[in-house]
Amino acid sequence: MPRKFSDKEIAEFIDAHLAHRLTALLCVAKRSEQSDFWHGRGDVHCASIEGSFIMFRMFVEFLGLESYRLDSGEHDLRRRSSRKRKGTDVMLDNFGLALAEPSDFGFHRHLIARVHDGVSKATARLTYEANDFFHPARDYSLALHELVRVIHDRLYKPLGKDFELHVDLKRLYEGS
Repeated sequence: MPRKFSDKEIAEFIDAHLAHRLTALLCVAKRSEQSDFWHGRGDVHCASIEGSFIMFRMFVEFLGLESYRLDSGEHDLRRRSSRKRKGTDVMLDNFGLALAEPSDFGFHRHLIARVHDGVSKATARLTYEANDFFHPARDYSLALHELVRVIHDRLYKPLGKDFELHVDLKRLYEGS
């Protein structure tokens, strides 16, 4: 059984680690709403996408889930094997909360699984034509929205907290 964090550790983890990672997850979505932001800034665009993809993968696994492919080629979610977990891995149960279930994503679970597999392949190693099932322009925005919803429902809501983001991105969200 993983160690449950103290109230102080939970507060510190949410304020420091999760705020940083949520900012990386959400930056590309919010910044892309600014029509001139990416103009002439391909480096920032690429870095933001890669950062968001990595955080997508990390948050799915933080929830206690992983993707896999069915024999049909369709993707699905399942509980992440406890054998894959290292002693330093932080997941929902470190906060005294139950790990997520694939059903938390409802009919979007196959989308989340497809995106998780796609971003994992896109960021973990160099590949070519390995993501024929993953179309970021079509899939990522909706999957990102659903992931954030489940993070809120499974972590923040039970702890009576709200998302914290880095100050620059927080201003953009508050200005919406």
